[in-house]
Amino acid sequence: MINIGEKKMRNLCFLLSLLTFNFCLAQKVRFQLHIVKPCTGAVLSDSNFTLFPQAAKDTNVYHGKVGAVALLDTGDFVLLINSDLYAEIPVIKIRNTGLFVYTYNQPRLYQYFSGALHDQGYYVYCDSGIVGYKDDFYPNGKCRMRGNFVKGRVKDSLVTFYTNGLVKKLFLRFRNGSFVEEFDSLGHKTLITHNKGRQYLIGYRTKEYYPDGRLKLFKSRKGELITIRAFYPNGILRLCQTKNRRVQYFENAQKKVSYEWKNKKEKDRDGNYILTVTKKTYDKRGNISAKFTGKIYEFNYPGQPDFEAYRIKYDWVISSEKFENGKVVFSVKNMDSDIYFKKYPED
Repeated sequence: MINIGEKKMRNLCFLLSLLTFNFCLAQKVRFQLHIVKPCTGAVLSDSNFTLFPQAAKDTNVYHGKVGAVALLDTGDFVLLINSDLYAEIPVIKIRNTGLFVYTYNQPRLYQYFSGALHDQGYYVYCDSGIVGYKDDFYPNGKCRMRGNFVKGRVKDSLVTFYTNGLVKKLFLRFRNGSFVEEFDSLGHKTLITHNKGRQYLIGYRTKEYYPDGRLKLFKSRKGELITIRAFYPNGILRLCQTKNRRVQYFENAQKKVSYEWKNKKEKDRDGNYILTVTKKTYDKRGNISAKFTGKIYEFNYPGQPDFEAYRIKYDWVISSEKFENGKVVFSVKNMDSDIYFKKYPED
């Protein structure tokens, strides 16, 4: 038989456990986006967004559609609004647990994206498609954006500005291409691009500049071939890519990594083209430290390895060697790439 003291103790323990549970629940980090529509003042709390944590320990990518999203921890986050991909949102700093609500005041004029496959977006004003000239302004009265439109697409020109009134970006559309110029908030030119192709990009030439006017990058594309020359701030060559070669350099002008590939019509049994790539790695004194040769199947001829990817996707490892003081200390030949990279993930 339970006495009164024991019953009170059990009730107290239950109450404490309930309070502890609620306390732990409250300590969780949750994020919610509110979008304020400028023309109606309506607040959208169910917004389609993606949140990217900047901390190395958090490898998640958070997607939100309805209500709040639970986060692993506090920290810095980059927010992407899926229907307004070019929204200018600073890094969001969440420092406390509980619910964090970020309010985004959407401008009247912006580029809307539906999320459909190959959607290139179109400009809307108060969420309606635009025909003819339209402009939008910052709260301080300075022009934010102005352009000429046809069914939400830029007809011939679009100019965006900083809050100080200086031009941020100039976009000109022509019959068979477009021209883009970008500037920093002090008026220094940072980029020039000539694009070929009206509906789909088939080629381009672009230049990027450091704030002092020195060339930072020259990059061009013609068909599947990309040419690059990039420089350090002191003018020393950092990267050079040609039709079938790519070399990265240290700041002392010594080779860092080089790639060479055979640009010829080699095919496998199924008729798919094969690209054979050789990669060499060097130390700052110019000594070779590693050499790797692999094959890539089904590339577009004439083509190049996909250097934009996190890692080049090889289909077969022909050979892999590592060197110390000019001598081979590691060697592998003829291995399936999946087996190789599972066994040697650091490569």
